[in-house]
Amino acid sequence: MSTTPRRRSTDNAERYDVVGFGTIVVDQLAIVPRYPAPDEKMGADSILLQPGGPVPTALALLSRMGRSTAFCGLVGDDYWGDWLSQILQQRKIDAQRLVRVPSARTPLAQICSEHSSGTRTVLHDEGMLPALELRHFALADQQGSISQRASDILDSLPAARCIHVDGREHEIMPRILEEYRRRESLVCIDCGTFRRRTLELLPLADCIIMPAGFAHSVFGNRPLERLVADCHDAWLSASRIVITDGVRGSAGWSDGEIVLQGAWPVTTLDSCGAGDIHTGAFIHATLEGMSLAASLAFSAAAAALKCTVPGNGSSPESAAAVFHFLDTQAAD
Repeated sequence: MSTTPRRRSTDNAERYDVVGFGTIVVDQLAIVPRYPAPDEKMGADSILLQPGGPVPTALALLSRMGRSTAFCGLVGDDYWGDWLSQILQQRKIDAQRLVRVPSARTPLAQICSEHSSGTRTVLHDEGMLPALELRHFALADQQGSISQRASDILDSLPAARCIHVDGREHEIMPRILEEYRRRESLVCIDCGTFRRRTLELLPLADCIIMPAGFAHSVFGNRPLERLVADCHDAWLSASRIVITDGVRGSAGWSDGEIVLQGAWPVTTLDSCGAGDIHTGAFIHATLEGMSLAASLAFSAAAAALKCTVPGNGSSPESAAAVFHFLDTQAAD
């Protein structure tokens, strides 16, 4: 099995809508009516396997909305690495730069999602993957030779209207973000769980999407509208900033305007990945040129639709489905 992606003739000519860099895991998701008690055996309503991680989940939604997407990241040289590659391709995400690391183990997560409360509990195994490095994306040319020069590797990265990354890989990510800023691509960062070094990436972002927990770790316990204003003051280069807070909704900043958006009420079956779906929908809305208010409403609707089904790979099925949901909410 090859661990080095091979350059295609279209690599430099093909421009994706969104290219993502980040962590990918195998999720084993169990939907249960309630959390089991200690030492209890109970049946699950359903159990499924899916690709997990903020960036792959957002890319899958973007693909369903008609966007061309590609994912760049690492997996183990094992069964699950092969499986993830196949599933990404089934989800119409270009997996050419999903690099298999010899003798490494693909990360796994076991998730128990309680549909009566809409909450979930996650156990995860980080696997045995090394930190992401530029050399992992060195491409073989038509003669099979590989350049390890950083400038050649950066130049070979796929062209994109937008690059979407999570808040990890702090050693390599500044160089990647700077390369895409040089190309004038939109740079979007999903901050995820608070990691202090993620703050070093935010001056390079055009679009910052930050969970309220992350914002509280930086600015203290403040209301959403204050947090989003604090983010703007801290990272003036960002043209759009969103703070998300689950069922409590979200707040956004753009062009001096602050918009609050509530969460749409739905009967929740599985909330796992709803934040990642919200992010993917916000990227789609931004690329469509929607206003901040329309983008937040669209993203909240997409996240609500995701919560009504198990798993992260089927709902919402398209942008049209999100607009239909919004129309029904307006009619009510």
